[in-house]
Amino acid sequence: MPKPLILAKNKHIIDWSLSSIDISECNLIFIVRSEHIQNFNIDKILKNKFGNDIKIFSVDKVTRGALETCMLAKDFIDPALPLCIYTPDVYFEPTFDLSTIPNTSDGFLLTVLANSPAHSYCQIDAAGTVSRVAEKEVISDHANIGLYYFRTGTMFLKYAQEMIDNNILVKNEFYIAPTYNLMIRDGLTVTAADTEKMHVLGTPDEFEFFCKNTS
Repeated sequence: MPKPLILAKNKHIIDWSLSSIDISECNLIFIVRSEHIQNFNIDKILKNKFGNDIKIFSVDKVTRGALETCMLAKDFIDPALPLCIYTPDVYFEPTFDLSTIPNTSDGFLLTVLANSPAHSYCQIDAAGTVSRVAEKEVISDHANIGLYYFRTGTMFLKYAQEMIDNNILVKNEFYIAPTYNLMIRDGLTVTAADTEKMHVLGTPDEFEFFCKNTS
């Protein structure tokens, strides 16, 4: 069963995940495995859940990480509109309204207080400005939850391509968070804000903990 379609208590994981964000003004793009379309009709299920106007991009190969996966769907990204990339096995509270991101932010990350090296982390000053991002390295207590905002699609595409062209890998994977270091290098403003509560449903242990310990 594809992870987004696993039932966690009374809802599928994808329902928990997207209930964390106010998606009423979003143009949704889902990147899914081709085999999950063929074997589980995930494309039809997603359209039933989120409307026939969503865009679905299928991937038939294993990529070197989330950044490279997103770049496969670059033709679906509107270069002029803001872009938010979200990891679909995370649930957090309260519901986040993307319109609350400051207009002065070229990039934005939603964070939660944590200390596990399984996450990426931001160094943040008192004003909420990010000075450095690190993947799988605890450089602060502000862990990224998997929501990545770029003021324009063009901005993401530019720095993601630089990551790939220069082979900027972490543990042999292309992660999204390090793109913000390139933006900071170029003088762009990256900000972050903490959310109150996060649950990861990515592994069997995390999934079981969520089902047993949340109401």
